Amino acid sequence: VFLHITSNDVIHSFWIPQLNGKKDAVPGQFNNWKLRADQPGTYLGTCTEFCGLSHANMRMLVRAVSVDEYERWLDNQRKPARKPDPADTLAVEGEKLFASQRCANCHLVRGLNDDKVAGPDGVKAQLVAGVAPDLTHFASRGVFAGGIYNSHYPNPAGANQPFGATCTNENLEACGDPRDLSLPGNPDNPPYRPWLEQWLRDPKSLKPMAPDESQNPDAGGRVRGMPNLGLNEEQIDQLVAYLLTLK
Repeated sequence: VFLHITSNDVIHSFWIPQLNGKKDAVPGQFNNWKLRADQPGTYLGTCTEFCGLSHANMRMLVRAVSVDEYERWLDNQRKPARKPDPADTLAVEGEKLFASQRCANCHLVRGLNDDKVAGPDGVKAQLVAGVAPDLTHFASRGVFAGGIYNSHYPNPAGANQPFGATCTNENLEACGDPRDLSLPGNPDNPPYRPWLEQWLRDPKSLKPMAPDESQNPDAGGRVRGMPNLGLNEEQIDQLVAYLLTLK
């Protein structure tokens, strides 16, 4: 896989030890990089250039698969977000809440709020880097918050398959420990809700950020990271239910 790498804010550095060396992401220029995996599997990396508050919390995750499986994945990633099943009332309410809350000011969900975050002069400019993660297919990743926390149960230690369920809701003991940060969540395994709930409840408790930077006149009204939206527990349940439909 050939990558063209740049940065919107500061210098970062990609490093996935089992696949290649390091390559910097530098504002104002593009660097070329090639990744090659000889075997299917899940490969972890990290940022190796000090880049700010959460430098130590930037994990990189590569899932190497066959060409056919990659094409199926890519086809799905190009589609707009799935609409929640009308019978899933929690997720339906969560979609409405996402669109009405500050979530939709920064995070794109294609098919839901494209116009709101598409333009270069839009509200995404409130962010220091000018971008927030695209959540259109959030639940197809298995991890979130810089790849640090699991939104799905991981495979058991030693099971390196990139996709395909290794456990079910009826057999969770066959999964890996979702609290073990060395085991990335497998999106085909059951969802793991506690960290998602805590992220929506109090994001700064999980990751160093400066979401109140907009109060600093020198910051130009821009923010770094996820703010606390003051959600109640019912709203958190609704948003988690919605996010987990975004396969």
